[in-house]
Amino acid sequence: MFGDDMTLQQFEDQLNLSTTEAAALLGLVYPRYMELRRGARVLKPYHVASMKAHALLSQKSLNTRLVDSRADK
Repeated sequence: MFGDDMTLQQFEDQLNLSTTEAAALLGLVYPRYMELRRGARVLKPYHVASMKAHALLSQKSLNTRLVDSRADK
């Protein structure tokens, strides 16, 4: 799986997510997500913990969360 040095790119790749989907799953607005992704901001331990937790979910659970996050908009 991932260590504490997980990147957002690895998170997206493992879960087959777009940047928009990854931002939604992590509860981040897209501009902030992209700042984190390109290194303008540092990932906090709680970001990494959230990525690890999401990586453990089944694809069905991830799909449900993505549909729910889109419905909130």
